[in-house]
Amino acid sequence: MLLDRAGCDLLMICDITGHSYRSTQAIVKHYRARKAAQAESGIDWLELQVRKEGLNLDRHSVGVFQRCMAPAKAFGYARSRA
Repeated sequence: MLLDRAGCDLLMICDITGHSYRSTQAIVKHYRARKAAQAESGIDWLELQVRKEGLNLDRHSVGVFQRCMAPAKAFGYARSRA
């Protein structure tokens, strides 16, 4: 999706990723449908739940949590937290 957001057309994305044109269309259509506000709200709920339960996250859990948040941050959906 970064390629799409960077302005690459579908043929360029196909050439870069090796996906078929049909597959690229489906991927772009699927991910463009996501709403930034909804994604950010989901991250807020997840953070709230972690705090409410007082979870003491071990290294593995922290890694999973960070990987869950990374795509949203990469697409600009999550605001930075202080």
